[in-house]
Amino acid sequence: MQPETIGKMKKKFICTILALTVALTSISFASAATKTTRKVTVGTPQITYVGCGFQPYHSVKNITTEDARDTHGFTIDWTAVKGATGYEPQINYKRNGKWSGWKNYYYDKDGNFVEEGSSKRCYFYTYEKGLKEAKAELKQNAKNNRKKGYIWRGGHFDKNGDYVQEKYTLNQFMKKFYSKTRAEIAVWQDDTVYKFRVRAYKTVNGKKVYGKWSTEQTAKEKITAENIDYIFESVQKNVKAWAQKNYPNFVVEDRRDGAWDAATGEYPGSKPEGGSYHITGSQRTWFSRYATPEAVIALLTESYTSYIDGFTYDEFGGNGYMFIRKMRKGSPMGLGGPQDETDIYYLVWILK
Repeated sequence: MQPETIGKMKKKFICTILALTVALTSISFASAATKTTRKVTVGTPQITYVGCGFQPYHSVKNITTEDARDTHGFTIDWTAVKGATGYEPQINYKRNGKWSGWKNYYYDKDGNFVEEGSSKRCYFYTYEKGLKEAKAELKQNAKNNRKKGYIWRGGHFDKNGDYVQEKYTLNQFMKKFYSKTRAEIAVWQDDTVYKFRVRAYKTVNGKKVYGKWSTEQTAKEKITAENIDYIFESVQKNVKAWAQKNYPNFVVEDRRDGAWDAATGEYPGSKPEGGSYHITGSQRTWFSRYATPEAVIALLTESYTSYIDGFTYDEFGGNGYMFIRKMRKGSPMGLGGPQDETDIYYLVWILK
């Protein structure tokens, strides 16, 4: 083969290699660019619950029993977003005719929910905050050989009558007592209007990528003039059945003299003012107007029956009448003076 022919072949081969190199490099850069610019999709949660909240873990061993007596805050639940790293809830409230704008905190103007000297900002309590506190507690418990490795809550009496605390690993504790799709915030349940929204986010390369905001939800009263009769009569039915079994001579009375009066927030009839009733235990309980009727019925049934049981009525019997009043600033409080706070809630007495 002639030298010039070999040279031509070498030159052609080198050109081919260079062309392939350029092509492969272009494909590599294109692939990298695609990975870099690929859009991260984050779904949108929807709020499923806005209300007074749920029982704390130290009193009821689940996180689904509503706490009808919580009149100093709101809890929101929402649907889970697949692949979400976390969530951001926000609040917007109308006070004295002015909206606050969407924020991740509530400004406690009177400083009732925050520590003295703080900024008076009440932030949402979320799963992430609960996890942080649980880890800190585990770290503290590591210094105590008896508590090391566990979080301790509540307990029970064993067959010998000894009180035994219950222990949880971090995963057990968080799974049982917290929800990733729930947030709580301390506020006044007065005449302020509250709205809530939430969005999900994913952490990508150390940065948060947010999805769209959920549809906003306004906190609405769940105890109304339309269902107060249902609540009252359901409690009466439950207590009568219980009393018939346990104290058959006790009379569960109904002294309502008419329909519920939305203006005064009570039934006409016997009232605590000037009435005859036991001072101890007569002002039995209270409940939030943002609680579900079912939670209120359960609360009042338990309160009424424990009232009867507490006074140990015997064969001579006894009698009782439940009185409910929607409390506002200036509302009478039975034997005490009028209410001087702006909270709006329901107060319950047992008269006799």
